[in-house]
Amino acid sequence: MPKAPEPLSRVATIIDAVGFSREGLSSIEIAEISRLPMPTVHRTLRNLVALGYLENKGVGTPYRLGQRLVQLIQPGLADEDVAEAVRPMLQRLADTAGAVAFLTRPGPGRTGILTAEILPQERSLSVVLAGSNMPLHATASGKIFLAALDETALDKFLSEPLDACRPATIVDPEELRVHLDLVRRRGYATCRDECDPGVFALAVSLNLGRESQLFACGIVGLPSLLFARVEEPALLKLVQLTAQEIAARLNGMDSLA
Repeated sequence: MPKAPEPLSRVATIIDAVGFSREGLSSIEIAEISRLPMPTVHRTLRNLVALGYLENKGVGTPYRLGQRLVQLIQPGLADEDVAEAVRPMLQRLADTAGAVAFLTRPGPGRTGILTAEILPQERSLSVVLAGSNMPLHATASGKIFLAALDETALDKFLSEPLDACRPATIVDPEELRVHLDLVRRRGYATCRDECDPGVFALAVSLNLGRESQLFACGIVGLPSLLFARVEEPALLKLVQLTAQEIAARLNGMDSLA
């Protein structure tokens, strides 16, 4: 096998080290594992962060796989296997709330991708489908993904115009920053008439033990029907409990380990 050029070998060694660490690595730990000089490690890390292949949220925080690299990896995950694994939990959520339950992941560019969508078994109910390729800034799960970005990646996202899907859609970058800070602090996101007319959605992130694996679990429906059945605080609790169950299930899957 031909030997890779030294700069590429250094990059591969560092990405491998970070990728196999659940909690991320400090620059010192990366230097110890890679056996590379610290100046070389710092220079390579700066370049990888600038490219979006690694991310770091500030001094003293660990390096993890970045969004650009994650988006290359995640399409290779077997969405069919994931959907089948989470179906029982999503079905229970859909039946309890009387609305469509969903699981999404970040897609390429500025969208989110639907991984699983479950309708309530009570067919007399009017349902709203979650859809796919959804704009991140105008959907509940999309806001979860944006709130997880580091400052560099978020700056890049906000440097481009935001589509006004509905009058309620947040299109001002600074207003969206404030909103995403609220999402981070309270741990969930909502969408109220921001993407589709009259539609409400609520989503929470899944804790899979490593930030490079991003999924959001949620519920979507018409507020008049949803809240006649379950009040919003109780709905949030249902989604949070479902997300915990799904995270435990996915953490046990070899393809996601």
